Amino acid sequence: MTVANPCLSGGTLEIFLQATIPPALVHVLGDSPIARALERIGTAMGYEVDRTTDPAAPIAPDTGAVVVASHGRAEQPLLASALAADVPYVALVASRRRGAAVLAALDRPPAEKARVRTPAGLDIGARTAPEIAVSILAELVAQRRAGAAVPVMDPAAVPVSTPAAEAEACCHA
Repeated sequence: MTVANPCLSGGTLEIFLQATIPPALVHVLGDSPIARALERIGTAMGYEVDRTTDPAAPIAPDTGAVVVASHGRAEQPLLASALAADVPYVALVASRRRGAAVLAALDRPPAEKARVRTPAGLDIGARTAPEIAVSILAELVAQRRAGAAVPVMDPAAVPVSTPAAEAEACCHA
């Protein structure tokens, strides 16, 4: 676009614009090591991370993700609120067994329950809190870049792990 310059010196001015996408707002519930790692790593990745221990804290209208990492404390109300608000990415940090139990007790339609990612994150063999946070953020990146929801696995099709395997993955429970 060219605009006439009324300046007598006849100089020109070039303006370059670069569109930027605002950072996704990630709402994290919990004070667990995974919740704190999500806050640190998510902030370093450029996300706006709102970590709280208050399950009644409001979810902002433009929230892109809600991750519940509270180790069994006040999970259902926030999950229900996130689903009702149609947040694009909703995840629960839990083992498959505990995640299935939380979803079964959740008073939402089955189609909405199926949107909850549990266990949260991509299966990259993560064991430590930072590794689990990376797997969750990687799943969020995949969803945002694809422009659609990450495929949801049917919990009934997933084999239930043994107590020994769950004890090994205790930070994911």
